[in-house]
Amino acid sequence: MKLYFEDWLEKQNIDSESLSLFKESIVCYKAGAYRASILTSFMGFLSVVRWKILNSSKPDNIHEREWERIASNLRNDDRWDTETLECIKRTDARKVIFSISDDLRRQVSYWKDRRNDSAHSKRNKIDYAHVETLWLFISSNMGKFAVNGNMDSILLKIKRHYDIAYNSIGKPTDQLISEIMHGIEESEIETFCSRLHQLFLEEDRHYCNDFIIIISSDDDESTFLQFWNDLIHINETWERSVFNYMKTNEYLFDGFINVYPHKVGLLYSDSEFIRNLWYERIPSYINCYSVLSELFRHNLIEKSEHKEVFQRVINPKYDNLTEKDIRFFDQFGFSKVFEKSVFTERLIDDFGWGNANYRLVITYIKEKGLNELIVSTLNSVFDKYKYFPNTAQVNLHSFFNENQEYKNKYIEISTEIGVTPTDLLISD
Repeated sequence: MKLYFEDWLEKQNIDSESLSLFKESIVCYKAGAYRASILTSFMGFLSVVRWKILNSSKPDNIHEREWERIASNLRNDDRWDTETLECIKRTDARKVIFSISDDLRRQVSYWKDRRNDSAHSKRNKIDYAHVETLWLFISSNMGKFAVNGNMDSILLKIKRHYDIAYNSIGKPTDQLISEIMHGIEESEIETFCSRLHQLFLEEDRHYCNDFIIIISSDDDESTFLQFWNDLIHINETWERSVFNYMKTNEYLFDGFINVYPHKVGLLYSDSEFIRNLWYERIPSYINCYSVLSELFRHNLIEKSEHKEVFQRVINPKYDNLTEKDIRFFDQFGFSKVFEKSVFTERLIDDFGWGNANYRLVITYIKEKGLNELIVSTLNSVFDKYKYFPNTAQVNLHSFFNENQEYKNKYIEISTEIGVTPTDLLISD
């Protein structure tokens, strides 16, 4: 059976040296060597803190020479653990490195003493409860150890990363993401997201419209929207926090979800947001049907709302419904709603809708075929003695003449129901 601490470790982006120490502590724990487990767990914790300091920019309150001295000690195999503890203990505003509470510093001191008990075989009893409590301490507080001023430094690095004068387009963001994970406290994620969005807007105020470029391109060009996706993949805390921030910014959320439709699954607990999404916003998405498919796949739309959903998306801004989409949506009643709206209630006869959505009609016919209702309605709408949606007529005429089997079926059904096939659609 996997331990909760093992699960936690798998979701963290921890440097290899620290991870090795934590894995060793787990082996010791399972073997009943609790003192060894305490020792390696605490050393793993200190190793992560050391890594954060070494991979952070110098805080403004620390003198350059002092920062160099600290870094030198942290790289020294004989001094690094002592120096790391000294960095944690600092409380003087002129020297402080971590903005953490005094209580948290005392807890670190407590676990340092338990480490010493374990290392020097002191009489204090050490058992599995101590190990598990230490793991809880580590998993609960690791994110709080962020070097002062790191957010400003990281934002500057992100800005420089996307400056083509310094870096080529598409340069991997791995190092930046690692710094963010170790340098931004969980309590700072929302503030960081807000400042990041502002930074991106300053670089390109239309950046959330990049989804149009990304969707229509085969290139792996790195974009700001892709950077948001990198943030979401740091761990579950970042995923939840970043996505919650996006929900507060309609422009950002809509741009992001057009590129990453499967992420709507993260909306599982927000029914009001979900309804507003499909009721007002999805119809204008270039990836309208992909996003809608994901909402259905994640069971985020109530059965009682299925009809209403399809009524909303029958009039999309981008009519890119595919035959595959139709097959998927049919299990939720799409065709019934589509035929009733378009042919029984004659939405096809509306100039605005008919001319804008003739592709939907053609795609539907290609997937579902012709029937008496469709043929009867098309014959009635495209009558040469009345006004009709001319763009729809031209394209439907081309479709039937380029697809003989559909043209023959149209004529066949017209004969069966006793009407003359309209020349506006089937003439050569």
